[in-house]
Amino acid sequence: MRALLPFLITLPIALAGQTTFAPIGAKWTYKQGQAFSPDTNVAMIEVIGDTLVAGRSCRKLVLSTGWFTCHEFLPILTMSGDSLLYWNDGTGEFHMLFNWAGDIGSSWSTPITQSTTFADTLDWTVTDTAHVVIDGYWLKSYEVQVMSRGWTLFSPSTGTIIERLGGLGAPFTWVFGACDAETFIELRCYEDPEITWLNPLVPQCVLSTGIPETPLSVVLDVRPTFVEPNRSVRIAARDAQVAVLDLSGRVILERAVYGSMEIMFDTRGMYFVRSTTADGQVAQQRIVVR
Repeated sequence: MRALLPFLITLPIALAGQTTFAPIGAKWTYKQGQAFSPDTNVAMIEVIGDTLVAGRSCRKLVLSTGWFTCHEFLPILTMSGDSLLYWNDGTGEFHMLFNWAGDIGSSWSTPITQSTTFADTLDWTVTDTAHVVIDGYWLKSYEVQVMSRGWTLFSPSTGTIIERLGGLGAPFTWVFGACDAETFIELRCYEDPEITWLNPLVPQCVLSTGIPETPLSVVLDVRPTFVEPNRSVRIAARDAQVAVLDLSGRVILERAVYGSMEIMFDTRGMYFVRSTTADGQVAQQRIVVR
């Protein structure tokens, strides 16, 4: 897979045995934050097995840690072709949550409820498609916009959604807009029997202090941070070791920089530039190639 020009990196790619949803044993760990408060927490969701609902074989999920005051937890998910469906207790039906075969411009609607009290409809639109490689597996990646019709329930999954991992900012769920309790801040890690992913922005899966997303310009300056493929990105660093990572956390370039350097990406996606100075200052900047 070519991720950076002029550097070519070859990886062994596992193409068989993939599923379009997570297998039994999959775990998502999210960082949670209390609105208007420094308190933080972690939420873990696990796939514990299969269950039969309305005649369909479904994956059963449990919340092993975390709080869901504002968020609706979806315990029953199933696949129908390339469509991920969820069981809605409020309507007593399955509804499409996500279309893994969507092309750019594809759209669909999802009727949703929360605690059988609030109802809304989410309108999804795919704005870009790509693939990422995690532990040797090709996984589909989508950029989506999600709009609430009733301005009551909102999907925090707007942005990047990756096969198995789901949304990087929140799980497959929605949040009551008027709630000011805990919210999902980021996906810290994902693991299943086949692949493991650790967010490059955090040092470990458990709750801890991550790397600053907005660095001091005297340590690291990356411009532009939104760029088209094959366009130059300038990285300025103050006598630092600079590493470029892809979304899976794989280092695709590392070198000492004593001033500035320019790079070009030929593959759309999200990348991270991390600099480490001799005195231990670490800064990180995100690049989106669109």
